[in-house]
Amino acid sequence: MRKVLTALAWLVSFVLANASCAQTVKPMVKLDASGEMYFAVVCGDGESVAGVDRVNDIHLWNLATGGHRLFKVGLDAQVDPGALACDQRTIAVGSVQGMVTLLDYDGKVRQRVGLKEEVTGLALSRGGSKLAVSTANSPVQLWDVASGSRDWSGTTSFANTYGARISPDGKSVFAADGDTYVRAYDISGKLVYAAEGDLLEPFDVSVSADGKTLAVAGAEGNVELRDSATGKVLKKSTSCGNPIFLVIISPKVLTVLALILDESTLHPAGIGYWNANDTELKQLTVDPKTVVGMGTDAKGLLLIRQDSPAKLSVERVE
Repeated sequence: MRKVLTALAWLVSFVLANASCAQTVKPMVKLDASGEMYFAVVCGDGESVAGVDRVNDIHLWNLATGGHRLFKVGLDAQVDPGALACDQRTIAVGSVQGMVTLLDYDGKVRQRVGLKEEVTGLALSRGGSKLAVSTANSPVQLWDVASGSRDWSGTTSFANTYGARISPDGKSVFAADGDTYVRAYDISGKLVYAAEGDLLEPFDVSVSADGKTLAVAGAEGNVELRDSATGKVLKKSTSCGNPIFLVIISPKVLTVLALILDESTLHPAGIGYWNANDTELKQLTVDPKTVVGMGTDAKGLLLIRQDSPAKLSVERVE
């Protein structure tokens, strides 16, 4: 009897302990497409989702209504998963041939800009007036959306910028660079700092809603929180043992989603979740191969999952 009671007590404590750290993934809305989807992003206001299908057409959904629009904009080549961004009125998409296309929510092309090198990442400023561009061969670039002209290019000791973001107030640009540094620039292109990173390169950076904190992740397999004003590391998670290629910080509390890829195959290996009140980088109990995008809205973190080739679902992580 004593053994039974002991076992029951252990089981209760185990369940309670694990319930306190378990994350709930709740369905929000189903999205129908007209073709097999490749990847998608949550637009800046959290009210829309944009995606690219396997034949390089652009899809746009209204999350409140589920309404869908298809734009055939004549992209010249394949699109890397990071080379799609959108805000409340503008969609930016870049190809592996270096063409960046800017279109509005009616599907009208506003600008085409030829960079002549593979576009690997795009990020729009709030309001859509500026575009941060990452390529396979150069440091971060900042472009003016209205004129389609480049304002400035950043600098690295060697290698390119993997991921870049513009601060919510539009005054700063942050870059995760291949020479292992995290760099910050003011909006005119002046280097504010080059903060030393880990031994391996960072692949992505995300900015908190108040602009004070950066989430940085990369080849080391952990997530760092950094002070955006100085680049100083504030907190660091444990490592998942594989590289992290995408990181999203919640607008509400210091929680982070991370796309983990297998080190050998570079196929999705997990969706990391980190609450900065703890050090452990956990993984959500979802099939990472079904995740085609992630982002945020005003309430928190969102996943975009592929239910079937032409059907997506948006889910909230709580």
